[in-house]
Amino acid sequence: LLIIGGLSLLGFDLYRGLSERTETAQLNLEQALQKTQRQTYVYASMLAKNPIIQRGSHFRTTGSLLQQIVPTLKQSKVHRITIHDRQGIVLAQAHDPDKFNIQSTASEIQKSLEGITLTTVYYEKDVWLLKTITPIFHQVEENIVVGTVSVGYILGDDFAAKLSSDSNHPVLLTD
Repeated sequence: LLIIGGLSLLGFDLYRGLSERTETAQLNLEQALQKTQRQTYVYASMLAKNPIIQRGSHFRTTGSLLQQIVPTLKQSKVHRITIHDRQGIVLAQAHDPDKFNIQSTASEIQKSLEGITLTTVYYEKDVWLLKTITPIFHQVEENIVVGTVSVGYILGDDFAAKLSSDSNHPVLLTD
């Protein structure tokens, strides 16, 4: 009877310790994801308020937009920066500068063109992405949306390693 009671206490302690570690890991992972989302929000907001980005979006000057977003992509270590015009057409992509003038029908682009900033996770061309999309307002007429900017991360092995580092727990992302 004493052995059964001891084993029960040991089992309860193991369960409680595992439960606490799981809750801590979940909390740390949530905080790491929130930090990542905040980073995409800050970068997207910063770019949307940049006067060169505002003018480039309004006048549809892909070259000037790329001169701003390609260095930002490299310095910030995000994986994607894309600028759409007010019709949802891709004006510039820092991660793929040669591809532009592509029509997007994504609902998140349309919502952003209505003046809404949002963060989304979605699947595109064999990869999962987390991105924040924010409207770009006219430099002078601040109520006129001239385009959108989206900033995001590919949710792959590098992202899992970043989350592992930020949360102090192993993270594995699978399809």
